[in-house]
Amino acid sequence: MAGAVVMVIVLVVVFPVAVLIGSGILAAALGSFLKVDSDAANRGDDGPNEYLELARREAETGYPQPTDPHQRRRRLSLPGRRP
Repeated sequence: MAGAVVMVIVLVVVFPVAVLIGSGILAAALGSFLKVDSDAANRGDDGPNEYLELARREAETGYPQPTDPHQRRRRLSLPGRRP
């Protein structure tokens, strides 16, 4: 009979508390991960946007676009030849 009482206490009190604490820890970890991810996305460093713009220009023209418009193509450096 004492075993049944202990089992009921564990099922009614201890198990739900453990589940709530565990889910709270997981929610906090996920929340901090999402905050870090959104902070990185909102930095405004134009990292991914620059690549999207280059891909859009390449799709429009059919030619690869240099990352810097002032950059000129360099000559191919072959062995035995000075650049």
